Amino acid sequence: MCSIQRVVMPVTGAESWTVLGDDGAVLAPAERYLAYLSGLERSPNTVRAGALSLRLWFEFPGLAGAGWAEAGPDDVARFVAWLRAPAENVIVLETGAGQWSAATVNRHLAAVFGFYEHNSRAGVGVAEGLIAWRRVSRGSYKPFLHHVTRGRPVPTRPARLVVTRRAPRTLADPRARVRSMLMPGSALQSG
Repeated sequence: MCSIQRVVMPVTGAESWTVLGDDGAVLAPAERYLAYLSGLERSPNTVRAGALSLRLWFEFPGLAGAGWAEAGPDDVARFVAWLRAPAENVIVLETGAGQWSAATVNRHLAAVFGFYEHNSRAGVGVAEGLIAWRRVSRGSYKPFLHHVTRGRPVPTRPARLVVTRRAPRTLADPRARVRSMLMPGSALQSG
């Protein structure tokens, strides 16, 4: 069972995180990516979230047969299904949802794909299906910095779940709050 460990740099005192394997040793591929994020001065919370996602990826049972460098799009699909499946001791009702929401699964996928993109740029051979490219110059819309890429392919995430938009939580009816303050015996009336 993998775990994550908080790390404090001795010279700078900066906080970072790392992923430990079953034997308690640091997982070198994950450590390189998390050190890269720390080197870019990402927030310790961002590095921690990446470490949590990579811990889940490395302890994913479907990855045990294939090494992390040989993982492909099918492994990612099984990973998503594994994340969405409820725990073994849970009985799902008809209207029940998965263990994690689609937004949380997308956050885990973003960390995993960032990990693979970093490794492919570092020269580590990874499955082609995990690094997807798309052309920017589709249609008449041109984004703000379109001239920088000039139609060359840019990396994109090959898998993403659809996230349903939820209505924001609101406070109680504000008129009811004002009425309760103006009722006889309230602090505003007696003062």
